[in-house]
Amino acid sequence: MFSTEEGASELAAGAGFSRLILVAFGRGGHAFESTAKVQEELNAKIMELAPDTLGAGEKIPYLTVEEGLGARNIVHRSTSSLSGAFFVEDVKEDGELLRRLVFLSNTNVIQSEVKLQSRSTANSTPPASVPVETDVQVGTTNTISGDATTDARKKKKNKKQKNRKKDQKATAKHAIVDTAYLAFGYHKGMIAALHAASLSANTEADMLHRTLVLGLGGGCLAQYLHDNIAGMDVTVCEIDPVIVTVAEQYFGFHQDERMRVVVADALEYIAEQSAAAQRPSFDSIIVDVDAKQRDVGMSCPPVSFVEVALLQQVHSLLSAHGVLLINVSCRDSNLYKEIIARLERVFTDSRVVFAMRPGEQDVNSVVFVRKTDAKGPDAKTLLQQLHGHGRRCGKAQNTPCYVDDELCELIRDIEIAK
Repeated sequence: MFSTEEGASELAAGAGFSRLILVAFGRGGHAFESTAKVQEELNAKIMELAPDTLGAGEKIPYLTVEEGLGARNIVHRSTSSLSGAFFVEDVKEDGELLRRLVFLSNTNVIQSEVKLQSRSTANSTPPASVPVETDVQVGTTNTISGDATTDARKKKKNKKQKNRKKDQKATAKHAIVDTAYLAFGYHKGMIAALHAASLSANTEADMLHRTLVLGLGGGCLAQYLHDNIAGMDVTVCEIDPVIVTVAEQYFGFHQDERMRVVVADALEYIAEQSAAAQRPSFDSIIVDVDAKQRDVGMSCPPVSFVEVALLQQVHSLLSAHGVLLINVSCRDSNLYKEIIARLERVFTDSRVVFAMRPGEQDVNSVVFVRKTDAKGPDAKTLLQQLHGHGRRCGKAQNTPCYVDDELCELIRDIEIAK
């Protein structure tokens, strides 16, 4: 949060100082022993920036977001022709081991995050004093020596390091992932919206709920749906086969008779399916795709996913009471209003588009709309029904990640989009 201009401004306002310097720890090459050592390393540079009004006996305070420095270990790094360079890292935070997928094109954003269960913790978490795996060895010098014994020792040491990294990578692939954990508030919001808008419409207990998820990432949301909500049949459309492999090897994602991945461009896949003679029908379609183009005022989804033509194709693939859910991160209020207007034009029978922001700090909103009968209730009555159905459904189908109050609170936050 503090990596953004808005987050940094909020931190500066709360700190109560007229001048504030933010220091972020890099993801490679260093072992940070303690906060005291970090402070010792920074002191000289900080004093160079000290204001002239600082008294001789005054000290510049150091503030930290949380106690300790944690531990970070890069377990995999690679490059995809479609997604660019990325890495998978294990991070110890608040006593828990988390695994994250990060793209180098935007290292301030965590693309996916899962929680690893305790059995694998001992094997995949490095001590805080051990440097993370890196392509650059910091603090070493290259020397030429005629001492054969020294060369042999170096070769032996390098071989041990390579074997250790190889063992760590093998262990990382067999780590146990807690698929009942959702890291992102908007993912929880999507689950709450599904309970309220779609799952409540299924009256038969043994009825399969067919959902289409556009965008895989680490597979966290798709795997959660599969593992924690009864009767879910999940199809995922992901453009990058490299990311599918990473999700399967490092994030606990797996395919079976109720989970499948279609490797394709989501826009082309939707167009092909909507034009097919045997058109499939989905009870829900989830759009969870980030935009590579950052200059349009919206980071999720790409503008092409909210064009009228695409929305019409999506509408044709939804069942009679199907619901469309979109992860929207938009700072342009006019563009946001235009998206809502397009949904209202396409889903003419639905009468209303709903939205929910999972938390005050969230820039992501869950925007969703359900196909309904044209003779249905007005928007206000429909919202009341949504809240009531959602709470009952949430209690009946409560999942391991949620207590009833948390799920119901998210459902209460659903409002009519404006």
